[in-house]
Amino acid sequence: MTRRKTVGPAAVVAFFGVSAVVRCVFEGLDYHKDEKSYSGPLCPTTSFEIQFRRFQSIIQRMPSTESCFTPLESAVLRAICEKESVDRDRTALEAQLSAAVLVSRKNTGAGFYTSFAVDRGSSAPVGGERLRNGPAMRIDGLRHGMGFILWLKDGYLELLEGYSYEESTVEIDFERAGFDVVK
Repeated sequence: MTRRKTVGPAAVVAFFGVSAVVRCVFEGLDYHKDEKSYSGPLCPTTSFEIQFRRFQSIIQRMPSTESCFTPLESAVLRAICEKESVDRDRTALEAQLSAAVLVSRKNTGAGFYTSFAVDRGSSAPVGGERLRNGPAMRIDGLRHGMGFILWLKDGYLELLEGYSYEESTVEIDFERAGFDVVK
C-alpha cells in the first residue's frame, strides 16, 4: 500500500515549474510538442507568471503537514544523515529529505525500494559517492535483519533500498513493522 503525502511547497513548485502544459492551459497558449514551441495571443511575460510568482512565495512559506516516509525509513534516513562526515553534504541531504515527495514504494520479496523525487532547485547537490550505506536493523519477522542503501543521482536523492539477508520479506508490512538499529 502506498501512503500519500500532503504536498509541501517544494513539491508544488516542482510540479508547476516543469509543466509547460499547465502553463499553456492557464495562459490560453497552444503548445506544439513536436516543435517544443508556443503560440497564442499572450507574450512570455504574462499575468500568469506574476500570479505564479505570488502563489510560489505563499507556497514556499507553508509547512509540509506529513512526512512521506514510514517510521522505518525515517530511522534509516536519520542514521544516514548522522553518519555524513561533511557538514555541507549533511545539510544538503537533510534539506532534500525534508522536501522529498514519495514516488513509489515496493516490497520486492527480498527487501523494498522507496523512490522519491526532490526539487533540484530548492537545495544543493550532495557531493561524493553515488550511494550512502545505512545502518543494519533488526526487523520484526526477520531472523537476520536488513541492510540499507540510499542511492543518489547527480547528487540528489533517488531511492532508498532495504535488503534482507536471504530471507523473504513478502509477509512483512514495512509501514508497521517493529525495528531496532543494530549498534
